[in-house]
Amino acid sequence: MKADVTGISPEIGYKIGDVTCEPQRISIAGLEEDIADISEITISSDMLLADNISEKTEETIDISSALPENIRLANENEKNVVVTIRVEKAGVKTFEVPINSITKNNVKAGYKIDFGNIQEIMLHFTGDDAALEALTLEQVEKRVSIDLKDCTEEKSYTVPVTVNLPTGVFMAEDAYVTLKMQKQEEEQKKAE
Repeated sequence: MKADVTGISPEIGYKIGDVTCEPQRISIAGLEEDIADISEITISSDMLLADNISEKTEETIDISSALPENIRLANENEKNVVVTIRVEKAGVKTFEVPINSITKNNVKAGYKIDFGNIQEIMLHFTGDDAALEALTLEQVEKRVSIDLKDCTEEKSYTVPVTVNLPTGVFMAEDAYVTLKMQKQEEEQKKAE
């Protein structure tokens, strides 16, 4: 017995782990030539209601509907199979992104940005193992930005950090950076 879970989506930040069926074996009945070709019964993913899961989930399935044509259970009272789907937290990858590599969008004319003593920000990513493995600091640096359209006065702001991520990768947690908007002095404006 096995369960096909390809149609089940875990919650973002999680992945499907082990999937087990209990009982693992069932007794079937039918014509000898029909039974001879059967080595495994598969519970299709459309029989499972689990979706967007973030913890171990158990579902009881009537296995008789998964049997091939002309095959029946040897004991009709043993039709229930419990499918257990274990969910794991997907891997997390962390990068220290230099503050000067962040793209600054919509900086108000005549203003400059002061990040104070901040040299880098920590960004945590999660998702598909292969996509995480392929993710590099250089890729992240090119995709990180902040939008300063609402930063229009000379004061401190905490703004969200945006990362345009490749397919299969997600931010493990929201990231923010604190900065101060300062008016540029006249000499600095002319020099730029």
